[in-house]
Amino acid sequence: MDKNIFIKKMVHELNQGNLAIFAGAGLSKGSGAVDWAELLETPAKNIGLDSNKEQDLIRLAQYCVNEKFGNKNELYELIYNNFDSYKTNENHKILSRLPISTFWTTNYDHLIEDSLVEQRKNIDVKKRDTDLCINKNNRDAV
Repeated sequence: MDKNIFIKKMVHELNQGNLAIFAGAGLSKGSGAVDWAELLETPAKNIGLDSNKEQDLIRLAQYCVNEKFGNKNELYELIYNNFDSYKTNENHKILSRLPISTFWTTNYDHLIEDSLVEQRKNIDVKKRDTDLCINKNNRDAV
């Protein structure tokens, strides 16, 4: 598709309120956050694997749990200690200013949420299955 046609269609859909954002680790890399390959680099190396050569990083994480950690607690601790001190970057800020009300992310950080709050948006965060049954009144973004 021609780039100009694509942009015109996206602007139309944006104005209709039909766009949602699906963001992965790449969005937070600009804030200094690690991606899955970087997060798993040391534990993978300790069991003789290279996280940058693995295609299925979820399977690699499970393999690290099975072979190195022994339980998921160490993986959770690794995640927890690598996603707690970052600030929003310009890409987060741009997305939070757009008239988009649905955001999906696989990120463990809360930078998307932070950027929406910085824009004074009332957010309704869904982290668990049970959260899907409850809706926050007057929300600007989910």
